[in-house]
Amino acid sequence: MRAHASRHRVCGVVLAASCCAAVPTSSAVAQGATTSATTSAVTTGDPVRDSAAVAREAWRAAARAGSVAEALALVERAATAWPLQPAYWAGLARVAAQASDTVRFRRAAATLDAMNLAPALLGDPRLATAATALLEAAPLAALRAHAAPIATGGVLATVDDPHFFAEGLDAHTASGTVYVASIRQRTVVAWHAGRVRDLQLARDARIGAVFGVRVAADGRTLWCTTAPHVNMQRDSTRAVATRADSMRPVAALVQVRVDDGRILDIVPLPRGTQDRLPGDLAIAADGSVLVTDSDDAALLHWHPATRRWDVVTDARFRSLQGIALVPDGRTAIVADYSHGLFRVDLATHAVHRIADRPATTVLGLDGLTWSGNGIIAVQNGVEPARIVHIGFDRALQQVAHVDVLARDATTLPEPTIGARFGDAYVFVANSQWSAYDAQGQPRAGTAFSPTRVWCIPLPPTATGSTTTTRNGSRNTASVPPSARSCSASKLASP
Repeated sequence: MRAHASRHRVCGVVLAASCCAAVPTSSAVAQGATTSATTSAVTTGDPVRDSAAVAREAWRAAARAGSVAEALALVERAATAWPLQPAYWAGLARVAAQASDTVRFRRAAATLDAMNLAPALLGDPRLATAATALLEAAPLAALRAHAAPIATGGVLATVDDPHFFAEGLDAHTASGTVYVASIRQRTVVAWHAGRVRDLQLARDARIGAVFGVRVAADGRTLWCTTAPHVNMQRDSTRAVATRADSMRPVAALVQVRVDDGRILDIVPLPRGTQDRLPGDLAIAADGSVLVTDSDDAALLHWHPATRRWDVVTDARFRSLQGIALVPDGRTAIVADYSHGLFRVDLATHAVHRIADRPATTVLGLDGLTWSGNGIIAVQNGVEPARIVHIGFDRALQQVAHVDVLARDATTLPEPTIGARFGDAYVFVANSQWSAYDAQGQPRAGTAFSPTRVWCIPLPPTATGSTTTTRNGSRNTASVPPSARSCSASKLASP
């Protein structure tokens, strides 16, 4: 689930960042950041939480700064406390450009380039002009080269309804079927061999916005997450009058039969400290189901055999999103949009944060899928959004590398959750979070278009067919060969 962007104006300079932006790699103390009269974050003793708090407080204070010089110092404090948060470095570049501070601008530009986020700098006309004026020839040339789109793959399927508002997606390789969940229309559609079939979940009034969908290994049933949401269609013409009309949508885990869309089970989510907002989910090898709650910051573990919920919480959880299951069957990798990646033991529910690697960023990750020696993720919390493969060390204790597989603001403007599909990766290319306002109404001037399911061939490094080890962050060296699973992109859905 993509977080909305927030923008602050500082002395005429717009600072843009995700509302959940704050992903550290080390403590603020280790980076030399300290609190002062301008930062009042409470110290907890946890380096992740404390560093994030220092950075957020400095960032907010920068929005209230009375001068460019004061704002520059505060934004630099935020970037130093949370060094792998690209939004802070982009903000530092903006304020440094206004202040004509060559040293700080170059530092911000070098950091963004190392993260493979050169487009965040050169995509802004003012920053592009500043880069030309303040950077030396060689760094400027490298920045421009690294800012080029990484275009690969193509459209596998389309959902013609321009207001479908897709979010979740899963694929069943054996049957060649892709499932896409709709927030607006409260349903799931199945794509197979060029045809789209609506499972018509909205016939049941208990179904709200459908966020996540995962298909069971046998391909016969789906598990979906649903909840009331401002963006769902309350008077959908898809709804059929049933005895459930008096019921309201509930936050729940839903089991659906693929053949006819029949709802086999609706399991209300356990009560939390606030309303539950389920996001992504994953089906474990034992048939249990994991669900992330992005609002109440918890990992929910459903055991169908005993009809029992386990609720996993951790003080470092802030906005949980995607889940990937490790092939060992005992471990899950969970993405927190604000605080990075966590490793969870499925038996004990022990939580360990996966350490970041310098010059990479794992903030803003949405859907996760295990692939090769790590995960493929939709990283829509950075600008521009991109598809990445993240590798780990053997113990799953530290990020080893972040490879950018695809990045193209034109064809992939708003990607969300994806899945492996044979030798390829499929995902929603143009979700519509930015198309609706806080009241769930279409934004004026928005041009709506059919939902595109995009398919990209995967390079050997992302599938585990090579043992090459790399460190750091990089673009894929070349466009990978065409994948057989993407060959259906020439078919048009009705």
